[in-house]
Amino acid sequence: MNTNQFELILHPITETSSAWLQLGLKLLDWPFLLTGVCILFIFLFREQLKALLNREDITIKWGDRVIRLRDLGDKIDQEIDPLRDELESSRNTKQVSQEKNELGGVQFMNEVEPPIDSLERMKEALRSPKFRWRTISRLAAIGCVPEETAKSLLRSDPEIVFSIGKSGNPIAKLKSR
Repeated sequence: MNTNQFELILHPITETSSAWLQLGLKLLDWPFLLTGVCILFIFLFREQLKALLNREDITIKWGDRVIRLRDLGDKIDQEIDPLRDELESSRNTKQVSQEKNELGGVQFMNEVEPPIDSLERMKEALRSPKFRWRTISRLAAIGCVPEETAKSLLRSDPEIVFSIGKSGNPIAKLKSR
């Protein structure tokens, strides 16, 4: 076999292998790899993606803890609102004591508010757009009644929901909120 015959036999093989090599390099290019990774991601997480696209509740689990995305906002409000309420009431108390000091301990009565019963005052406080949850002690102060009376008044109203805050204090909110 001479070299020309060898070149003729080898030449088609190199063209074919060159085509395969070019195809392999094209497959390793970033658009194809990105498409492949996306298809793999969709295949592996198809149930979770289907639930997300159907607007079902998203549940995050690790160990024995479970967080549902739907409940997360309410839980955060349930924890933060009583704290904000206490902070605001302490600011108001501080402001009143400063005003007393400025007036030399003398209190002046402004126009008397029309009498509103205690339950209505507490329900008005629960309707406040600032807070979804209020502590029972704060509601009792707003209604100008002892805590036990406030609890019994609020329990008599079917619009009010009770729970226990992170600090262990009883809290309440309107069902409609």
